[in-house]
Amino acid sequence: DIDNLEGIWIGDWNTHCISHTNRDIVGMVTRKDAEPLQQLRSSISDAGQTGVYNAGMIISPASNQQIVSMYKGVYNEKGSPIGFVGLGIFTNELVTNLDELKIKGMDDSTYSMVNVKDNKYVFHKDSKMIGQAATNKQIGSICDKIKAGELSGDGSFTYKGDDGINYISTYTYIPEY
Repeated sequence: DIDNLEGIWIGDWNTHCISHTNRDIVGMVTRKDAEPLQQLRSSISDAGQTGVYNAGMIISPASNQQIVSMYKGVYNEKGSPIGFVGLGIFTNELVTNLDELKIKGMDDSTYSMVNVKDNKYVFHKDSKMIGQAATNKQIGSICDKIKAGELSGDGSFTYKGDDGINYISTYTYIPEY
């Protein structure tokens, strides 16, 4: 009964899928390369036996679609990790829900998210823009200032779009995402 569910699954410590809500995924190994496997293991371990590792938004190896991905470690009686459970929720519905939010005084608003590390869209009204670099110069400048430690928090700016229309943008920097 989870809206927009990509899947709930159980994997061993090597990311071999033991059980999945999509039977076609059972048997898949999601992290075949050593570096991504170790990063996932470390993040799950760092969350501890009672914590959840929120991987944020990723392209799912199971569906090749963007999801919000979370993991919880499974430990044996000695406290050693033996696997994990995972949950993936498709982001496309999330973007739609965000775009439907009404902002007082702004009848025609949209929502997007940019990864400050590479200036690429994580969310965008046009799904073709996800993973593409933001071309707006102000967005690039804001990302550069955040990376340099010169800016944090939130703000706003105005710009003229390629269509000749003036736009107002507000932003909030969320460092954990």
